[in-house]
Amino acid sequence: MGMFFLLGQMAVRISSIWPLKEKFKHMKNNSIPLKIILFSVGLFVMAVGVALSVKADLGVSPISCIPYVYSFKMPFSLGTLTIFFNLILIVIQIGILRRKYRLLQLLQLPVVFAFGVFIDLALYFVSDLNVSNYYWQAFWCLVSCVVIALGVFLEVKAKLTYLPGEGLAMAIADTLNKEFGKAKIGVDSAMVMVGLISSFIFLFQLEGIREGTIVAAVLVGFIAKFFHRKIHILDSWLGLDVSKASDENVSDSIENGSETSHKNPVLIQVDD
Repeated sequence: MGMFFLLGQMAVRISSIWPLKEKFKHMKNNSIPLKIILFSVGLFVMAVGVALSVKADLGVSPISCIPYVYSFKMPFSLGTLTIFFNLILIVIQIGILRRKYRLLQLLQLPVVFAFGVFIDLALYFVSDLNVSNYYWQAFWCLVSCVVIALGVFLEVKAKLTYLPGEGLAMAIADTLNKEFGKAKIGVDSAMVMVGLISSFIFLFQLEGIREGTIVAAVLVGFIAKFFHRKIHILDSWLGLDVSKASDENVSDSIENGSETSHKNPVLIQVDD
């Protein structure tokens, strides 16, 4: 819990000096704690989805394939390797953006550690799950896609920060003046390629990247977009008044992997 308290304190302190602080005048007094809770739940739900994809053994999502491959070779858990890998992604972001790197983006740090811990916890919870044949593998693979999409939806709805995978895509899109969706596809494809190469070099066989990886890459965005269009109860809970036009724009952004614009990848608050 201390990690999420730190996340909240960082958000409050940084937003107090950030040029966008006027946007926060529209937020309810209790909005930030609610957003932290929602984001934390979304992060854990995503971790459960990752754990289910591991149990299905038909391939994990692109963001998890590299840590998963190295978990067979190194004496670390998948969650720990996920933390290491995402820290590397943050360093790459800083290298790409340099002086354009914003202090607020360091909110990714506590998120990274929480996500790694949640993955190991989720793997423990599903450790007894029995996947006896390909039909059950396919079933749990699809369930994992739905669960990951639900986690993505909750994180996007919280509008606090994002995982380093999306942050790297935003950095590339901003530097090269490309669309975020295309940059995200490029980052995901690069991760899959690195995972493939690492798998053959270190394991001498293909591990963690199969048909399930492709299914996750295709389905998660569409399912998250469906959740965003159908589930509106969280808007009133968070005190948001999202217009129809804004709702459509956010839905399109979710399909590309993130709600945050690559031109301004920081705490985005919809005005009342």
